[in-house]
Amino acid sequence: MIAFLRGQVAARGTSWAEVDVGGIGFHLLLSGQAAAALPAPGEPVQVLTSLVLREDGATLFGFRDEAEREAFAALTAVGGVGPKLALSVLSSFTPAALSRILELEDVAALCRVSGVGRKTAQRLILELRGRLAAADGAAAAVEDPDGLQAEARAALVALGYQPSEAAAAVMTAGGDGAADAASLVRAALRALGARR
Repeated sequence: MIAFLRGQVAARGTSWAEVDVGGIGFHLLLSGQAAAALPAPGEPVQVLTSLVLREDGATLFGFRDEAEREAFAALTAVGGVGPKLALSVLSSFTPAALSRILELEDVAALCRVSGVGRKTAQRLILELRGRLAAADGAAAAVEDPDGLQAEARAALVALGYQPSEAAAAVMTAGGDGAADAASLVRAALRALGARR
């Protein structure tokens, strides 16, 4: 297994990156939050990874931190949840926020993720509630004390943005110290407008 890559960012998008490791380019699929946290092309980086082997080929997934990698492993262990759907969930929620949603049995929040229906949401809650130990409620309170970021991401997705775009915009706008979800959504929309 490839546990991590250390090199330079060669290129990046909202859900992928290419990392140059000693002249060899590795293509990674990432959550929107992990992609947004990467440095600019040409900058040094170390990315935690997980290699997924399937009959049709091998795919390398990258993660922002160990909590995200563990959440990805837990999500993909649930029947009917593949790696791409797991990334979609992690683009919408940090591991800490996901842990809190599972503990609260918030089916509606999970159903806002593209590709997650009611039955899948219920299965996630049934199988993962209490299992994301690295992302406990205390961590959730530090990362997103009032659930503002999760609410803002959900609002942007409802407006038609991809979960990865919404996550990246909210992360960018989060530094503005928004007092409520509406302010955070407005700041995120400004960030999205600046990219176009």
